[in-house]
Amino acid sequence: MKILATTLFVSLALAGAGAHAAGVEHSKSRSQVAAELQEAKVSGQYTFGEIDYPPAAR
Repeated sequence: MKILATTLFVSLALAGAGAHAAGVEHSKSRSQVAAELQEAKVSGQYTFGEIDYPPAAR
């Protein structure tokens, strides 16, 4: 019974680790984030401070 329980536990742990690794996304580089920020500023999606608060409804 212990062997069956141990085998089941190990197989579930390995399956869980594989599922977790499959869902990992790669993070963005610094230059990608800077480019997205610049695009948001140009399109008006990014505001800073109280001047543009609350943002205009679209």
